[in-house]
Amino acid sequence: MKKKYLLFIASIIILTGLTSFIFTRQRTNKITIRQYIPARVDKVWAVVGEDFGGIAKTNPNIVSSSLINGTEKSGEGAERVCNFNHEGTSYIHEKQVDFQPDDYSFRVKVFHVHGTPLKENESFAEYKLIPKDANTCELIFSFQYETTPFFLGDVMRPFMKDDLKDYLVGIQHYVLTGENVNHKNIEHLKQKYDVSSL
Repeated sequence: MKKKYLLFIASIIILTGLTSFIFTRQRTNKITIRQYIPARVDKVWAVVGEDFGGIAKTNPNIVSSSLINGTEKSGEGAERVCNFNHEGTSYIHEKQVDFQPDDYSFRVKVFHVHGTPLKENESFAEYKLIPKDANTCELIFSFQYETTPFFLGDVMRPFMKDDLKDYLVGIQHYVLTGENVNHKNIEHLKQKYDVSSL
């Protein structure tokens, strides 16, 4: 009888702790990575800030991308779709906001998703370029996100960080060479560029 009582008490304590974890756990995840790029800041800005619809050229995890909803050029309010597969069944729609070309910075708000656990209107990226000298700049990229269910945010974090590292390698390669980056050439490129700081 005493064993059953102790087991019951232990079960209550575990259940209470688990419930507390579920309902009080920080649901927002944030990843920040930085990369020095040996190129003029305006040249990098032309790729990340001014070619908002062309992210598939630099991100090997995106198979195609384009401006949508009547958007004709990058800038405040520009919208794009990023497709993660050729079938178009996994994608996100994003909007460019807080566009500050003089400061080389902007944010990207996720406003619609399909086939991915990211929460709409709760996930966004921040881009910031800092000139270091005439031919070098630093790109700081942050991604803050929530998922449904929320615990997938922790599960996805290491994979997302690796994907974002690939993206920054892709940006650097495209800026320096003009060659598109994709899932076929990214492994080779990661050997070519210094990713130790990522």
